[in-house]
Amino acid sequence: MLDLPIADYRQEILESVDTNQVTIITAETGAGKSTQVPQYLAEHGYLKVVITQPRILAARNLAERVSQEWVNRFSADVVGYRTAHERNDTEQTVILYCTDGLQLVREITGEGTGERQVLVLDEIHEWNQNMEVLIAWAKKRCQEDPAFKLLIMSATIDAKSLANYFKAGIPITVPGRSYPITIRQGHDLVDEIINQFQQAAPNLLVFLPGKSEIEQVAARLSPTISVPIIPLHSQLTAEQQQLAFANHPAGKIVLSTNIAQTSITIDDIDTVIDSGLERRIEIKNGVEGLFIGQISQADCLQRAGRAGRTKPGNYVLAALDRLPCSTLNMRSAYAVPEITRIHLDRLVLRLANVGIDIEELEFFHAPPTGSIIEAKQTLLTLGAMTADHQVTGIGEKMERFPVESRYARMLVEAEKAATSTRLKLLLIIAIQEVGGIVRGGSRSLGWLQFTGQNRSDLLAQYDLYVALAHIDPEEWEQLGVIAKNVEKATEVMERMAGAEVIPVEPIKKSEEVELVRYILAGQIDQVWSVSSNNEVVSFSGGRPREFSGGSVVKRMGLIIGTPFDLEVQTGNGLETLHLVQGITAIDPSWLVAVAPEYFKAQPKAVFFDSTTGTLARSWLVIYRGKLIKGISAPLLEQSKENKQLFVELLAKWIYVQVEESRHRLQKKSGQRRAAVPLHRVNLRVKATIGGVVSLDEISEQQYRTLMKLKSFSSYTKQHELLKKSDASKRGVRR
Repeated sequence: MLDLPIADYRQEILESVDTNQVTIITAETGAGKSTQVPQYLAEHGYLKVVITQPRILAARNLAERVSQEWVNRFSADVVGYRTAHERNDTEQTVILYCTDGLQLVREITGEGTGERQVLVLDEIHEWNQNMEVLIAWAKKRCQEDPAFKLLIMSATIDAKSLANYFKAGIPITVPGRSYPITIRQGHDLVDEIINQFQQAAPNLLVFLPGKSEIEQVAARLSPTISVPIIPLHSQLTAEQQQLAFANHPAGKIVLSTNIAQTSITIDDIDTVIDSGLERRIEIKNGVEGLFIGQISQADCLQRAGRAGRTKPGNYVLAALDRLPCSTLNMRSAYAVPEITRIHLDRLVLRLANVGIDIEELEFFHAPPTGSIIEAKQTLLTLGAMTADHQVTGIGEKMERFPVESRYARMLVEAEKAATSTRLKLLLIIAIQEVGGIVRGGSRSLGWLQFTGQNRSDLLAQYDLYVALAHIDPEEWEQLGVIAKNVEKATEVMERMAGAEVIPVEPIKKSEEVELVRYILAGQIDQVWSVSSNNEVVSFSGGRPREFSGGSVVKRMGLIIGTPFDLEVQTGNGLETLHLVQGITAIDPSWLVAVAPEYFKAQPKAVFFDSTTGTLARSWLVIYRGKLIKGISAPLLEQSKENKQLFVELLAKWIYVQVEESRHRLQKKSGQRRAAVPLHRVNLRVKATIGGVVSLDEISEQQYRTLMKLKSFSSYTKQHELLKKSDASKRGVRR
């Protein structure tokens, strides 16, 4: 075994696990807890040791590292790992590393640890939602099953409070690294990187809040730094992430998100330079968003521990541009638990399906009552729960799908669809479940050339997925495609489909409306009206929002989509964008078809909508007894009736512009001018663009000609004579 600080506590740990249900270990970074303790337990005779990790990369890397150590000593390999998307274990696996989300599912479905087995919850200080539930579930199991064994480990936790929560014994405290870490407050982060590199500290790990900041800092360093600058974040493939662990004799600079904060050891790091920031999901005013926030003292110390693993190290806390960077002692002691700042509907339904009301579970950090009420209301709206919080048949079916509640509801709605259509919906949802397969924003739009879709972002990304089979993967990055998410979406799709073969085929025109109606079933309370200036307003009220950058949906009056707040860095500091993303245009009649208990809709007049350039029908829509004003929906069906109506109503709209032009000329000249007959405008419009139902279908030349018809002068005798004269001259030239 390796000579690590944890080795001196081996016997104490084993005795505690043998004699107690719950053992708590606080071990400083570098002590060896994540790699050595599972091996101690396996050697001691426990039949299965399951160790949870908050991140896929950590589970995978720890399993590989421990496997190497075990095989070197015992030959047989009994170490494996599992995540929601990957699996590398066998029936002979004794030490199993897995993501906490997967183990939570295993526990509440009855596949958790059994007798002579130990559940090890590692890096518990991160307190994500899965960890919170695992801790609460573990306490419940302790009360019900005397044979249940739990071991909790972290470098930075309030161990005393946790011991009181479990009524456990005194926590075991293990010192950390053998090498000292010098901690100081720096100034500008980029300057600190350059200075450290020039001062012969060639292996640097730099913590930044997100991928965009990694790209920006890399661009600023490239002209002055000669060693490899290596990004490390969750959107990279496993192979790309492994580059950060490679040795470079001249040194390297690893630019990382908090993915490298826990359970990942890059042995040769000399110095950690920390922005002291992270991007984290939070709910503000009922809307989920991605915000940049300062990390806690505990998290800073976790990051500092990434240095000094094999030699003395340095930790520098330094500001990134104009973003805030408090000193270490001015930060909160611990991070805000995730369960207090995210949506809980999926968790509420998951627990309810095994007979547990979330309000009856004793959490270490209690979720806000308001969040629980909101989650239950969402499930009621989706038809997954009754008003008295009982799970419905729909809710039971939703729980079969390993996706977010809204996506599960879409799949339940489609259960009677044709197999080919249902499988297409599976893939659409798999893509969304992993966060989409394209980068957001208006600077990554190359992928749009592979879809003709203009009514749904979800269907557009499906089109792209189909097209990827014919696109060189080397071009994906430039097109804005996230290769890692393509791989994850494929795995999610295959897991949901089971034994069914999924032919990846283009969506037929006849399937579009059906697919959108299934999507609507999962977003029935996320309906938005769009004003003429593209301002998006929810039927439920709240602040106006805007379309997310890169949406294919344009100029539609009624949409469904997910509200999302995104905090971005600007020249003046941080600014929050209030967006709607994952947008799909809908018809008001579908609202009544999908949720008649919430909606009433009555069709009104058809008109030419100058904002969308299409025929549109106005609607009277009532949502939960409230009249929603200004609702219209485009009519895009390529029928003979619509084509005739389009010319007729467009001509009427142009006629109004001609009349306004005539009145302006009369006022300016003081002379009366005869009105242009409507039928004449109609003939000119029909001659210019006959046979279409949208201005999107015509050429630029046709559009310019059409816009000229708005002017009264286009219809004067002099103008007609000039046109005939010009035509005659062109004829002579020919």
